[in-house]
Amino acid sequence: MAEYDFEKVRLAIGDPNRDLRAALVAILQQHGFHNVLHSANMKVIREAVEADKVDLLVCDAGLEGGNFSQMVSDIRHNRMGVNPFIVIIGLLENPTKELVHQVAGAGADDMLLKPISAGKVAERIMILTKSRKEFVVTTDYVGPDRRSGHRPGTQKIETIAVPNPVAVRATGGSLDEMEAEIQKTLSSINEQKVERHAFQIEYLVKQIVPLYQGPPDKAVLPLIKRLIDVSKDFGQRLKSTQYAHVGELCQSVNDVAVRVAKKPQAPSKKDIDLLPQLSKAIQKAFTMDVKDTQAVQDISETVKIRDHA
Repeated sequence: MAEYDFEKVRLAIGDPNRDLRAALVAILQQHGFHNVLHSANMKVIREAVEADKVDLLVCDAGLEGGNFSQMVSDIRHNRMGVNPFIVIIGLLENPTKELVHQVAGAGADDMLLKPISAGKVAERIMILTKSRKEFVVTTDYVGPDRRSGHRPGTQKIETIAVPNPVAVRATGGSLDEMEAEIQKTLSSINEQKVERHAFQIEYLVKQIVPLYQGPPDKAVLPLIKRLIDVSKDFGQRLKSTQYAHVGELCQSVNDVAVRVAKKPQAPSKKDIDLLPQLSKAIQKAFTMDVKDTQAVQDISETVKIRDHA
């Protein structure tokens, strides 16, 4: 790792095995890592992330004191700490299909199966320092692009090059420039998340409405709850984007979904009829000129009139 100087890279290691932690610290110190925090408790790791003391995290997915996958997801969705783009390697003791899916779906950069040598971890760190994968954004996911290619019939999702704090610190890059790049990338991710939410609302409405053509089954409630969650997050994200003018429509979706959730087996027919109208209105609003707020307001007023009729 001579081409990089890892002295200023802030590394956190979380693992229940004291011997493995010691081996990792020893081998990584040989490669130049000197700012190393290590613990057998997730709480210590979380506190370090929240305090912006971590650029690189190597952590056992089953570490006590918290949920690793949830922590990674919180980091990637900017709900924990100040940098959603810290480099994350998950260590898996018992790699069940479910666990692998959870860790990958949370947005970890890489996964290594135990037993693992300290040298192997050092090798992966070098790979991630040199060539980190670009990220993709969906309704639920922010993280490395693991797709082998675009699937026909699905929405095409562009990748985003994200800041790599390990590479920046290891090459003596500007921290101010990295911070500016973090904010710029966060803005791009938020814009993409908003667009994904619009498509997700359309998808959910198309799943929900047909279930009310007859007696609804138990499958409808999770879909309604999902619609509530998406529309709520949608509305919050809209405030800081070029689509802020769509906010009232999004709030209307959330209001209707909340009412339907209160009586999922016998909701108001008016509410069920409103859902596809709102979904279409949102799609239309996204295709309008962002400056044409009057047209969006007209749609919103029409919805309000129908809502209170």
